Amino acid sequence: MKKAASTSKPKVAPPKPSAKKTAKAGSSAAKGLKSQSILKIVEKLIALMSHPKSGVSPEEIERFRAKVTSIWNYTPTVCVFGMTGAGKSSLCNALFGDHLFETSAVQACTMQPQEHTVEFHDKRKLTVIDMPGVGESDEADARYQALYEESVKKADLVLWALKADARNYAADQRTWKLVGKRLEELEIPAFFLFTQADKTDPSDSWNKKRNEPGESQMGHLLLKRQRVAKDFKVAEESILFVSASKNYGLRELVLTLLLALPDEKKTGFLESTRSENRSEDAQKAASKGFWNSILGWCKESAASVGKFLWENRKEVIEIAGMVAAIMLKVSGSRRPRKG
Repeated sequence: MKKAASTSKPKVAPPKPSAKKTAKAGSSAAKGLKSQSILKIVEKLIALMSHPKSGVSPEEIERFRAKVTSIWNYTPTVCVFGMTGAGKSSLCNALFGDHLFETSAVQACTMQPQEHTVEFHDKRKLTVIDMPGVGESDEADARYQALYEESVKKADLVLWALKADARNYAADQRTWKLVGKRLEELEIPAFFLFTQADKTDPSDSWNKKRNEPGESQMGHLLLKRQRVAKDFKVAEESILFVSASKNYGLRELVLTLLLALPDEKKTGFLESTRSENRSEDAQKAASKGFWNSILGWCKESAASVGKFLWENRKEVIEIAGMVAAIMLKVSGSRRPRKG
């Protein structure tokens, strides 16, 4: 991109659209654009900031570049708890990628924390800690307590799997008492998930056409949610219904988790989920979070960069809209691999 004339401050010019057609990406501003990463667009901004009349120092440009890279490449960590057989591993596979975690309906295959780092072809990473099953025995729970406390220190999010058709959650409640207070102290968001929602009685009432619990099933799930909220002393809004086998509730779950994260962690988390689990609302929230975190950092730590972006805000907002669309298009073509 050419620099602006030296007689005036540079104006941000959005990338020229490609003549080739692109898939629908949720924003008309991105139609016709070539597929390119957010970092390439940021590089265009940096090139303009490098203009002698921009008012941005080389040191602040490099700090801006480093901050963008750290947010874009952030590796989120998700810690998953629950009793053996609650479907933790299946849930992780449904959220983040097939066959990343061992599953077993017969025995407790998760005997030690399984810390998996999933790496994608664009070098993004996600760490999921699949915790040992709770409720195996009092001795096992006591042994696992130290593991729980150590693992939650690393987490950005905690998911607690509760089998939807279980009669009681006494073991989960006992373990929650061991870690819940610590999570609150660390300000780590925690969500309880009724897994295998399709197996809730009466299981034959599942609405196949709408792929959701039937009226009677939903009534039972809502009653269970009220009971768990009371017993665990958590908000009902933190309890969700999902089914990995039916691909039910996953998009709503991803959006809920995303909104609970700080702005600078939203993009890293969303880009680590399976593309079919990303709603348009989630894409918008991640894009907004990314730019909010960048602009907030500029205000606090890089005043000249913030001033430049503000003076060129109209063009920057246009580019931000393009970025959101590009993120949606590019993310759908990635496939995870086990790291």
